[in-house]
Amino acid sequence: MKSTLKFSLFTALLSLGLAGCSKEEAPTPKAPSAATTTADTNGENRLRVGERLTTNQFLQSPNGQYRLVMQSDGNLVIYRLADLSARWSSRTAGTPGAFCTMQGDGNFVVYAPNGRPRASTGARTGFRNDHYAFLADNGTLFLAIAGYGVVAVNR
Repeated sequence: MKSTLKFSLFTALLSLGLAGCSKEEAPTPKAPSAATTTADTNGENRLRVGERLTTNQFLQSPNGQYRLVMQSDGNLVIYRLADLSARWSSRTAGTPGAFCTMQGDGNFVVYAPNGRPRASTGARTGFRNDHYAFLADNGTLFLAIAGYGVVAVNR
C-alpha cells in the first residue's frame, strides 16, 4: 500500500517533508484573503480549500488519538493524545498569530499574521476546490491533491 502513495510528482516533496519545511526554496505562495474561513474545531479531520486553522484550533484523527494543533506560538504540531507527545512540528514557533491553510493550488502553508509564508509544502497544481489536508488515524498528515493522488506530509 505504501508504494501507491509514492508519486514521481511528489518525490522531492516527500524527501523534504513538512518537518523540514522548505522556507526559502519553496515558491512564495499567495497569501489567503481576509475572507478565508476558519476550520471547525470540533474534531473534524479535514482542512479544505479556503479554510484555515488559527491559534488553538485543531484537526483530530477519526479515532481520536491524534491532533494537529495550531499553537499560540505559531508552531503547527501533531500530538499523540495518549501521552501528549509531540510527533511532528512545522518548526514555525516564534510567530504568534500564525495560521495554516490548504490552498486551491494544492499547497499547504503556514503563514505569519502579516501574510508572509513561514513553511510550505511547495506543491503546485492547477487551482481546484477539491484539494484538502487530512489527519489520519496513525497521526500522519496527508494532502489529497485532486487529480494527482495522496501524499504524506510528515513521514
